Amino acid sequence: MDKLTRRLRDDADNIQVVVSDELDRRITASLHAVEPLPERAVRPGPSASFWWASTIAGVAAAAALVAVVNWRAPAPVPVEKRTWGAIRSLYQN
Repeated sequence: MDKLTRRLRDDADNIQVVVSDELDRRITASLHAVEPLPERAVRPGPSASFWWASTIAGVAAAAALVAVVNWRAPAPVPVEKRTWGAIRSLYQN
């Protein structure tokens, strides 16, 4: 890292920049023409009632979605129950 730092500093020292008088005057004029922005009043954040309302609306929407999806779902297919021994015997043959 020291080698890189030294090389960067050497390169920076070798940079020669010439700024014309006109450019220097324009930069100075631009810097002096800048005005600070007026302070704006801080707007209060959303109230707790808004937070509660959005939370309740989200929970209601999720419950409605679950109800609609389950209402239109096909009837479950019965599955034959097998013991572990019966399942293992299917793969041993």
